[in-house]
Amino acid sequence: MRNYVSEGVDIYLPVGEGKTAGTPVAVGEIVGVCVVDADPAGRATVRTKGIFLLPVKGNDGTNDVAVGVGDKLYIDPSTGEISKDSSKVPFGLALGEVAAGSTETIEVKINC
Repeated sequence: MRNYVSEGVDIYLPVGEGKTAGTPVAVGEIVGVCVVDADPAGRATVRTKGIFLLPVKGNDGTNDVAVGVGDKLYIDPSTGEISKDSSKVPFGLALGEVAAGSTETIEVKINC
């Protein structure tokens, strides 16, 4: 096909200056994890599919709550914090557990 561009798993996006490889990001409704450090213009390649070890906070934006396997997770685009706060951007699914009020690194399946 002449109009095919790519599979769309790794996308070069404006993520903001200072983002490093392994950082979860949201650019509009596009979510993923930086594959490389952001360049001086604040752009980086972002992986938009897969399972990653990421810090997740046991909070829903109002209360401390536990995170369970299969729970929907959301990302705050301004901080990169992942939690159960559904007022933020949908990010993926928890593949591990986090105690209420705690921040723990668990496996997260992104872009579900």
